Amino acid sequence: VKVFSSSTIEKTSFKNIDKNALFPDGKELKIYETEGVIIARNGKAGKMTYVSGGSYCMNDHAYILQVKEKYKKDINIRFVMYYFKNIVNKCVTSDKKGNQTFNKTLFMECNIELPDIKEQNLYAEEFNNMEKLSAKIDGCLEEIHQVLNRIPKAVHGKYEQINTVFDLISEDRRLTEEYIYAHQGEYPVYSAQIEGEYGRIDTYSFEGDVLAVLQYGDSGNVTLRQGKLNIGRNCCGLIPKAEYVDKVNLLYFKYALQNVFILNAKGESLKSLSQTTIKNTLFFIPKIAVQNAIAEELLNIEKLKNNLQLIRKRLSLLV
Repeated sequence: VKVFSSSTIEKTSFKNIDKNALFPDGKELKIYETEGVIIARNGKAGKMTYVSGGSYCMNDHAYILQVKEKYKKDINIRFVMYYFKNIVNKCVTSDKKGNQTFNKTLFMECNIELPDIKEQNLYAEEFNNMEKLSAKIDGCLEEIHQVLNRIPKAVHGKYEQINTVFDLISEDRRLTEEYIYAHQGEYPVYSAQIEGEYGRIDTYSFEGDVLAVLQYGDSGNVTLRQGKLNIGRNCCGLIPKAEYVDKVNLLYFKYALQNVFILNAKGESLKSLSQTTIKNTLFFIPKIAVQNAIAEELLNIEKLKNNLQLIRKRLSLLV
């Protein structure tokens, strides 16, 4: 019997349990056979997953929404899942620590108005097609991710240490959330975020192109930051030394170095990457013509990725 929980990712979801298993108090499993919608109670609270049927059950981190027998001819449960999305989101509450929970009581008190079953079926089919498209885009994005993290090997070049080619900008530990709030301005502060920025302040420490390397959290990930900026906590910056400015393409090394740094990060679940490790990292420098050619292809792939992400984001607002 398939077990559902609050997990919405297949690889981290619960697997199966024997249908004859008993709880410690001797109670039998509540097993469902017909279609329904799983609603996560916590974790990704309010996330819904359609189940077509078969034998399944769930633990106390999820609920099952099913159509009552007398309404089965009048209600399409897949349509309901899409239609209820905003209603369900409004029933997700947070405690003082920010932990979210789907409030079943609030949900059960909501009033709904459903269109005719034929109209439900049409909408459900359209939503289903959008979900398939979303899944296809997700697959494409995963392939792009793999391509961007698999830099082709070049045969002409040499190995160098990071501290030979780059100057390292240490994190500015003063740039806390409180400091940023008190000194708001137009210049970004980049910290341990892969996407976006930590905040903006009224001064900047660097101008130009910088490779920002995450040292904690998503350790080893590299982002290319440009313009007038600040390097905040939990990351550091790499700037080519004067004699190497014309010998390195930062877009190329954004990906080439990321592979190396991620492998060099230390720890189990929450890895870290020390500045000493970064400085002593050996990496291969192809000829600049090779870097430029690969970087041009990478730029095209990044544009495609950004466009797909935008489409995916728009679709996620609908389904």
